[in-house]
Amino acid sequence: MMSKPLVALMLVLQLATVALLTMQVLHDRQQSEDGDYEADDGPTTIDDLADDISQTRYELKQQVDRMTRMIDGIARDGIGTTAAPAPQDDSVGVVADPSKLTTSQLVAKVVELHEMHARYEFDPLQREPIEKERARIEDVLRNRGVESIDSIAASLQSTSDTRAQSRLLEYVVRPIIERGDAASAPAEQLALDVFADPAYASGVRLIGARLALKSHRDAVIEKLVEVLGDTGSEFQHREDIARFFEVDPDPRAVPVLAQLAKDIEVDDTVRFFCLGSLGVYDDSIGVDALKEVARGEVHGALRGKAIHSLNKVLGKDVLPFLEQLESTMAPQDPLRQLVNNLQDHYANGGEPPAK
Repeated sequence: MMSKPLVALMLVLQLATVALLTMQVLHDRQQSEDGDYEADDGPTTIDDLADDISQTRYELKQQVDRMTRMIDGIARDGIGTTAAPAPQDDSVGVVADPSKLTTSQLVAKVVELHEMHARYEFDPLQREPIEKERARIEDVLRNRGVESIDSIAASLQSTSDTRAQSRLLEYVVRPIIERGDAASAPAEQLALDVFADPAYASGVRLIGARLALKSHRDAVIEKLVEVLGDTGSEFQHREDIARFFEVDPDPRAVPVLAQLAKDIEVDDTVRFFCLGSLGVYDDSIGVDALKEVARGEVHGALRGKAIHSLNKVLGKDVLPFLEQLESTMAPQDPLRQLVNNLQDHYANGGEPPAK
């Protein structure tokens, strides 16, 4: 470990740096305000000054973070007189020759680098080399094909870091699927297995669903519809499935989307995204559900979302419904303005929203 004098000296230097940075900003700002002088390359506008202050705040934060880590280390390990061990970050540096590592070692390296990236997310000096090395290792993994799929399958089950899991799926498994070679079928099966496994977080499962959609569409859609309609499902965020059916429409989802949209016992967030998704389906079941929600004051603020989706589906044909709806509205109804705005839009030759 570091000797006590060395630790003390480092702390003093860090504190001095923070103090100097702070004093410099205040000094420059005061002299500019007093009119003594203005540096040729200094801030000339309020926006410039704000940018300078923001940059200085960032630098101060980095210094404080470094001191905090140092103090935490001293509190944890104490102050000794033996030599300090090599910094842990050095042990996860650049891999000289990735081809000499096994595929499982490369996958572990990606996870490790991803964890480091999260640690240095706001420190570009540390973050950028990590990003380059991570991308280099991922490229080697993509080229190893089936070997990579087997190792990734094992790694996904052994790590609980959902962001690392998502990274492996998006940046290694997805490109293997998209290139359509011998490794694509195992990659698609892995994606389907991830989607079907409730042990994974809902966001990771939905990435698996999207990756498996092309080759296993029927199985994926049927499972998504089943999970979306199951109010007791173990799926953590059913609203994500509702949004899925807006981005990737399938008519088999409409009955469940419509039922959930109307059900006042269902979580409002789920209902909101169901109403939004119904706006991409020209289906009588969906349109009827949207009209029901728009009419009923019991649905509260969700009525506005229903009206927006009706406008998206029907375009100018929404006007008769809006007329009828306006006639039933109380004068103080907050949605009256939305209805009037849509009526004025079409009266002035406005175009219907793109579908």
